[in-house]
Amino acid sequence: MASIIREIIIDAAPEKVWGIVGDFANGPMLTSPGFFSDCRLQGQDVRVLTFADGSGARERLVARGEQT
Repeated sequence: MASIIREIIIDAAPEKVWGIVGDFANGPMLTSPGFFSDCRLQGQDVRVLTFADGSGARERLVARGEQT
């Protein structure tokens, strides 16, 4: 199984950023409006994303760090 880790600097309070990007169920729709047409959970650790062009992807949540 592949994993992707990416670090970027965002000029905003950590709590505000984490509230959006840490939201596994709704984060993609909040961070990229128009890029995704749907995001739904299957269970608690898999989300199914539908892109605006109709293609899709399934992502499994492997780990989540709460550090700021």
